[in-house]
Amino acid sequence: RVLIEPYLGDTYEKFNTNHGLVLKPVSQGLSMATLSHFSYHITRGQYLLCDLQGVKKKDRYILTDPVICSLNEQFGLTDLGEDGIRSFFANHQCTPLCERSWLKHPSPQPYPDHQNLHGTLFRI
Repeated sequence: RVLIEPYLGDTYEKFNTNHGLVLKPVSQGLSMATLSHFSYHITRGQYLLCDLQGVKKKDRYILTDPVICSLNEQFGLTDLGEDGIRSFFANHQCTPLCERSWLKHPSPQPYPDHQNLHGTLFRI
């Protein structure tokens, strides 16, 4: 068997990582940073949708291969748990789309030694 993903085009962009690195300025990654923050808020601090990358098609994005960081690390090797969540909030600057009432991690802290890694981090 072979699994093939359709070609999405040449404008593939990565917006953030699972270890908190923000790869696009707020002006370019506005909706992706907001989406990550909203995912934490709407799940009452249990999950964070991150490692967002994809292609813009007209008025929408097609996202591929996202990561969910969860408090109990239930989503595999890329789920960095609370460390990943804390690191996101250490680097996140709220956008105009983030609401002031949205939850934020109470003790944000950068992920150790991986702030310049642009790829996805795996925990074994």
